[in-house]
Amino acid sequence: MHPTSKIIGPWTGFALFVTTALLVAAPGAQADTIVYNSFGPGMTITPMGDTGTYTLGPPGTVNYFGAPFSPSATVDLTSLTGNWAAALTYAEDQFPLTNPAPITISVWTDSGGEPGTELESWALTVDQMATNYTLTTSSGPLLVAGDEYWVLADYTGAEAGDNFLGWALYSGGSSLGLWASDISATTMVLYTSGDPVLEVQGTPAVVPEPSMLLVLSVGFLVVLIKRRMTLDHS
Repeated sequence: MHPTSKIIGPWTGFALFVTTALLVAAPGAQADTIVYNSFGPGMTITPMGDTGTYTLGPPGTVNYFGAPFSPSATVDLTSLTGNWAAALTYAEDQFPLTNPAPITISVWTDSGGEPGTELESWALTVDQMATNYTLTTSSGPLLVAGDEYWVLADYTGAEAGDNFLGWALYSGGSSLGLWASDISATTMVLYTSGDPVLEVQGTPAVVPEPSMLLVLSVGFLVVLIKRRMTLDHS
């Protein structure tokens, strides 16, 4: 047996113990937490018009709606809930509806006060009624507390004509307004200072506690010192 193995072995075991302790002490699976919510109590909206939602059209006026938000904590996104409506033609202002409309919902980073990079998107089929829809993430993008992000509703795939897109509001909410564009997702302008409803949930991002990092660092430092001393005297 090499003479250094008797000395290095115990300290290597100590380092392994410290590493294991850090992993055991790390937080386990955590429940989702709400990091943004502009709905009314009980996930309610403020009814407006026949559909109980905020609607716009025709498509030559608005193809995109956008709602900026800032999460209250750093999380891995798990789901978002909004209240959207759409119709293929203005004639469908009469009920019942027969042609549900396909739209796209997406979440974006912010770049200079406008959407920057798309993080994830969902294909969603809606009707003209104001309805809450919850979309579950498949990629879990990281949302950083205090940073600004966007959720967009895109109706550019609609038929040409008098179709319209809607995003419900809650008059007592607090948000950064409802934005719109007929050009692209990255050329949004403020349309109304009303409060488009949106709830964002995520799993708290796991960040090692400073105390545990200190323990780990000290443990490996001791191992390195002892190894150097042992090699110098071998």
